[in-house]
Amino acid sequence: MKPTCDTSGTPMYPKRRIRLLLLASLVLAASHGHAAPPKEDLYPEGPAHVRLAPIPKITLTPSPLSPAETAHIKDLIRQLANIDQRDFDCASVVYGASTALLPGTESADGGFRNHPGMRRSSAFADLIRLGPKALPFLLNAFDDKTQTRITVTQGGLQMQFVNMYMLGGRLANKAEEKILDSLPHEDIDAPYTGPHSHTFTIGDVCFVAIGRIVGRDYEAVRGVPSGIVCVNSPSDDPNIARVVRAIWGSANPAQRFLDSLLLDYSTRGIQEFGPEGGPLENWSVGSAPQNSAAMRMLYYFPRETAPLIANRLEGLRVNAVDGTEKVPNDQLSAMDKLEVANGVDAAKFVKAILWCHELRIQAALRSIFLRATDPAILSTVLPALDHSEDASPIHSHLVDVFRNTTDFSVMVRTIPLMDRPSDAALIRSRFLAVARQTSDPNTLLQTTLILKDAKDRPLIERRLKALLFGDHRQSNNENLSRDSLVTLRQFEGEQVRPYYRNYLASNDETRCASICWALEDTHGEWDREFLWPMLSDRRGGERSFPFRVCDAAALTISQHRKDIAFDPNAPIEDRESQIRTMRELPGATPTPTKP
Repeated sequence: MKPTCDTSGTPMYPKRRIRLLLLASLVLAASHGHAAPPKEDLYPEGPAHVRLAPIPKITLTPSPLSPAETAHIKDLIRQLANIDQRDFDCASVVYGASTALLPGTESADGGFRNHPGMRRSSAFADLIRLGPKALPFLLNAFDDKTQTRITVTQGGLQMQFVNMYMLGGRLANKAEEKILDSLPHEDIDAPYTGPHSHTFTIGDVCFVAIGRIVGRDYEAVRGVPSGIVCVNSPSDDPNIARVVRAIWGSANPAQRFLDSLLLDYSTRGIQEFGPEGGPLENWSVGSAPQNSAAMRMLYYFPRETAPLIANRLEGLRVNAVDGTEKVPNDQLSAMDKLEVANGVDAAKFVKAILWCHELRIQAALRSIFLRATDPAILSTVLPALDHSEDASPIHSHLVDVFRNTTDFSVMVRTIPLMDRPSDAALIRSRFLAVARQTSDPNTLLQTTLILKDAKDRPLIERRLKALLFGDHRQSNNENLSRDSLVTLRQFEGEQVRPYYRNYLASNDETRCASICWALEDTHGEWDREFLWPMLSDRRGGERSFPFRVCDAAALTISQHRKDIAFDPNAPIEDRESQIRTMRELPGATPTPTKP
């Protein structure tokens, strides 16, 4: 008996399409026991945002399958009927095949989340590994209506394919786009009269498997608001089978597949000065296909493509740049310029191929590491390096980056990579120098996470007091001041009370709010002196923080006393009433109402 998986919600006919519950979830989970990683939106609405760089030409030597290989692939496809497990988390968003990892490449994303109860389909994983060899057989199997053990039911099912967006083509591949455009679009406003359940077939699973191999979002089922399940079944809809066969069918499937990967690999984003997101608003549209293609080229054609990708790696610029730089929307930041020069997000590109053990690729990764100063590149590449080789150059480079950088964020992000006992003295020395020199309270607070030795506390305390209580306005950053005040109290305890009083001497409303938030984690021992008097202070509520001073004080007091309740989201009249009640309680300190 086939298990049934139900989604909830009243059926409504969709006005827009959102990717949700897909058969890709079933297959990814069945093959790995995991969920797919978050993905970028590769295809924003509007005109194409990509161009093509020169496309490399690689010609493969045909390699016909033996009778035994043919029989093995056909048997694996028959075994797909045994799939009977899926991740049926209705709240999760499941992502298509274009960003799904291939068996054995999990290091490219640091691994997936495990889902208890999920089983692996070795047949599906084996078909993915075979890739171009299995491709023609998977295409032929679209007509196989043999049912799996998964049924999805819903109040309304749409069995038509929706449009090119959902199929997941490539904007730079005009031939593919033209084929996709031949798909008929259904009338989404028309009343639905089709079936209300669907049991997935071998043809459906083969459809998802092809997407996984070629790097396309081929989704056999997906959810759309509200409570709708849309099915794309090539075994039921001949249009889907026709289009996908037209794109990938060939007398030489391996060459057809490699040519497509080379085109994806040559896709580049266009530098655009958009009104919303700045000059690289749609840059990922050209970057993501390169990552997907590079991973698949090395996976399926390592000997032929490793030199090409190794040369690309060796030409990447991997120097650190200021990621906090603010520039107008019509200008490129230093980080933008670096990405445009590379033609790709270097860290993501490198991450997609870390799993590859080809000697040319490993040598290129090591070379990148030894010349990189970008912490994102350093932290990405380090785990993939062959540590059986001499590790001294690797460690020496890390130390040089840490010692010579003037970028505090680079220092912080390099520390986790420096794990030798001899590194401790250098780390302490550099952060002590920062603590002495910085005029930024936030930077000083970050040094407290590194300088944990008690002998370093006096310096931190002196600098925090100088920055908080000196003649400057930086402490008007509410969150920053709160964190600084908390840190000082943790260091000095009761001895910091005079500094709190001094901090409030200016009667600044933002400083009052900062004190309220800074005392949240106490147990009420500071309330009488600092918070109760603020219950009559009705300033604020508009400019610098969402509550009035009296609201912030009342909220913190209510967290310290079980006999007091305060709702900061209540209408102002109700809050006023709650505060009047609080002030009448024992422990309140009446004060004149402030103007």
